[in-house]
Amino acid sequence: MKSMGSKPRALLCPALFLFVLLLLSFGCGVGGDESQNSVATPKFSPPAGTYTEAQDVAITTSTADAAIRYTTDGSTPTETSGTLYSAPVHIGETLILKAVAYRSGWTTSYMASGQYTISSVVAAPAFSPGPGTYTTALDVGITTATAGAAIRYTIDGSTPTETYGTLYTAPVPVAETLTLKAVAYRADLTTSSVTSGLYTIAPQVAAPAFSPAPGAYADPQDVAISTPTPGAAVRYTTDGTTPTDTVGTVYTAPVRIAVSSTLKAVAYLAGWTTSTVTSGEYTIGLTVAAPEFSVTPGTYASAQDVAVTTATTGATIRYTTDGSTPTDTVGIVYTAPVRVDRTLTLKAVAYRAGWTTSAVTEGEYRRVGISAGASHTILAKSDGTVWAWGGNNEGQIGDGTTTSRSAPLQVLAVSGAVAVSAGSYHSVALTSEGAVWAWGRNMYGQLGDGTSTQRLSPVQVPGLSGVTAVAASENSTYALKGDGTLWAWGHNNEGQLGDGTKTDRYSPVQVQGLSDVATVSAGALHGAALRSDGTVWTWGCNVFGALGDGTTTSRLTPIQVTSLSGMTGIAADGYHTLAVKNDGTLWAWGTGSFGELGNGAMPMFSSTPVQAIGLTAAAAAEAGAYHSIALLDDGTLAACGYNLYGQLGDGTNTNRSIAVPVLGMSSVVAVGAGYLHTVAIIENGTVWAWGHNHDYQLGDGTTTDRWIPVQVIW
Repeated sequence: MKSMGSKPRALLCPALFLFVLLLLSFGCGVGGDESQNSVATPKFSPPAGTYTEAQDVAITTSTADAAIRYTTDGSTPTETSGTLYSAPVHIGETLILKAVAYRSGWTTSYMASGQYTISSVVAAPAFSPGPGTYTTALDVGITTATAGAAIRYTIDGSTPTETYGTLYTAPVPVAETLTLKAVAYRADLTTSSVTSGLYTIAPQVAAPAFSPAPGAYADPQDVAISTPTPGAAVRYTTDGTTPTDTVGTVYTAPVRIAVSSTLKAVAYLAGWTTSTVTSGEYTIGLTVAAPEFSVTPGTYASAQDVAVTTATTGATIRYTTDGSTPTDTVGIVYTAPVRVDRTLTLKAVAYRAGWTTSAVTEGEYRRVGISAGASHTILAKSDGTVWAWGGNNEGQIGDGTTTSRSAPLQVLAVSGAVAVSAGSYHSVALTSEGAVWAWGRNMYGQLGDGTSTQRLSPVQVPGLSGVTAVAASENSTYALKGDGTLWAWGHNNEGQLGDGTKTDRYSPVQVQGLSDVATVSAGALHGAALRSDGTVWTWGCNVFGALGDGTTTSRLTPIQVTSLSGMTGIAADGYHTLAVKNDGTLWAWGTGSFGELGNGAMPMFSSTPVQAIGLTAAAAAEAGAYHSIALLDDGTLAACGYNLYGQLGDGTNTNRSIAVPVLGMSSVVAVGAGYLHTVAIIENGTVWAWGHNHDYQLGDGTTTDRWIPVQVIW
């Protein structure tokens, strides 16, 4: 019975427990106790603070469906007192804004409170026209940007206030010099700052007039100066200075203008504004024609002899090259063409007794040089600095190392350079003082320092001065002196030094049998010289006819290329030679198997000069090992010969027996041809290169061969 009676209780207790849980669950999910939730405190936007103008303040609460009440009179709002918020509250004056938020069944929010200070300043008055000096009376308007503001002003120097001064109603008449002051004010705003301005009323004296009028006159002139203003005085100058009421000569009688002058005059009267300055140019007598230069100012790769002339018969010319301005008493009297062998500014003036001296003619001449070796390039900039890049295995860059350089590096040991020349593995620079510096390979004495010691930095060639041009060959070097003699040193196995021997020379020796030499060039194993009379002379190795004498016989001393005359330029490299004639034609001889002679054929060699086809306007030429470059009168380039690495710059690697244009090159002033690459400088000073680039000799930061010119990276 006990066990039977306890069973119903065991079944009922769990059911009752579940029912209680359901009741509790129902009560929590449906009823809730909202009285425990508080409404979020209101927020003001913009926030409380100080403002210079009225504000519209929005009041918000993050509690949904909550209402807001606010006050602006200092009282405390509640859910039953205060203004019910419905739109932003306009605050146009200083006050404290208070607000609460509330919702039925929720706890009312904390009160938000903030002080808004409205402190506007009236805009300062403005004058129109503004203060200054005037020659007539004027009416000055006074305004303020603040609407509804009143203005008071004074003209006696006192300071106006909102209660002191004349109330502005109409423009203020200003008929005499005075200080105008004004202030703007409005009852609800802070009074403006005071605006002050000085008005000077002074009639202006009429500008002077000249009689006779300025102009050109054959004879001296007596110039009368007058002004229509009664009682006004006049001061004048004739020396270029500007007269004032205290500076210049007081006019009392006509001014005698006997030489070309600039007459200036001013008129003045006490209490009046001084007149404007009257200026006039009087030219008396004839003026000497300005000098003209026979060589146009610009950039050149060689020294120039500049003739200076004037169209005025009997006139004398003076010139300067140091930057100073020549006059009829200052400067060098011109007697012969001016030798321009460095970067300089040439100035000249012409004069004649009884005539007006000419204007000064001025021109800047910039001297540059560029040359290419077997695997490096060297440049002389117009500022006299020397730069080099490319292969440096023998120290030919001159930076004290044997590290190749992918971009130009300045050769710091040399300054004032006017010309450079690159041998296969050595470099030479000529300075404006006529000194020669050399560096790089020296196993044959090609540096001329008396040793066979390799030099990683420049050394000066001792005992050599007055040099005007240099040329470096494979392992030899040449120097032309100002007296027209030619000197050489280095390797001499084929007689390329021209001293009558085959003995290597570690110091300069004179090339025999040559005088009045104008320029020099060097092939691999031969030399070439152009004399002032337009004849060409050669010496050294002649196995491939590079001497142009019709034989293949090498020469230990110079011989004349008898078939040529009237030549103006020469170039040699490898085993061929080029010469430019005064008619613009180009002539070539020596090796020709790659088309470097430019005559449309590819012979093994020619021992006599042949004319290059299609070149009738050549100004200069350069020879590479197996290619030739012509610089034309119009500043463009044409090239022929070996082109495997793009050294002709025509966009191909096809050999050319007739010269083709170098793509993209114009305004060229100097060109250099190396073993397998070519370089050029254009008028704007940029440097371009193309061809073989294995050793960075193109200076573009890569080792990529270029079939068209690329700009050297600085």
